[in-house]
Amino acid sequence: MSRTTPADVLVLHAARTLGYATAARIAERLGLPEAEVTERLSNARSRGWAAYFSFAGDGGWSLTEAGEHRGERLLATELDAAGARRAVEDVHQDFLPVNDVVGAACTAWQLARWASARTR
Repeated sequence: MSRTTPADVLVLHAARTLGYATAARIAERLGLPEAEVTERLSNARSRGWAAYFSFAGDGGWSLTEAGEHRGERLLATELDAAGARRAVEDVHQDFLPVNDVVGAACTAWQLARWASARTR
């Protein structure tokens, strides 16, 4: 059986994973029309799940805490409906040690770069 993730779930997830993005960037990521993404983000904003921020001539969408929780619930429901929770949890457990190593390497690189820049 084939499953298709609803566009509302995709838009919330893309906004969360991108952190701060224009509707155009989210639309490009998802392969959806920008007008549809803008409409879904506006709807999410009206429900308190998303917010639009402007800074230094730049603007973008981010999820609120309520939006993050909403997205998590929607994704959990989809994961359970697909019967895939156990497989995803197993892969996540296998990934954790690798994530720790990569995270430590990235932190060390960033700190070394910061220290190098301070001595110039």
